[in-house]
Amino acid sequence: MRDRILEAGGVQVRFFWQHDRYAHQVLLRRGGTWVVALATREGSSQDEWPVSPPFQSLEVSDRAPTQALLVGMAGKSHWSASVEIEPDGSCITFDVACRLRAAAGPLGSSYEVGNAQPFHVESTATVTRDEAALHIRPAPAEDALPTTVRWQYRLRPVD
Repeated sequence: MRDRILEAGGVQVRFFWQHDRYAHQVLLRRGGTWVVALATREGSSQDEWPVSPPFQSLEVSDRAPTQALLVGMAGKSHWSASVEIEPDGSCITFDVACRLRAAAGPLGSSYEVGNAQPFHVESTATVTRDEAALHIRPAPAEDALPTTVRWQYRLRPVD
């Protein structure tokens, strides 16, 4: 599986195959070098519940090279996401959903971060961060199963 990269301005999202799913990194251009600012925390097929959505399919259109669509599944749950970088690189928008057919573990997206916190995060979900990690967690599902839980977040580079 080959890497796919969304790029605009001084921002990239790099998708790459890791074990049994696509992981991604968010990179910033610093000088002439791309620096990894965030990297998804990925689990494995052995985990009882995934730490981040387990995406097995990725589509990036040649007509819209700053947009990606992802889908995946684990157990009886299905995930989908769209990722888009604004043309000027000012914002990366993630829109993620999980269709639950059975009781679930905690949903959300988790990232490893470097020493700096290079992004402002805007979200419909709860955002927590420390020096090493960024977690974006939607409210727990309260509807009867099956149900869909959705969370959105925007990353805006700090100048």
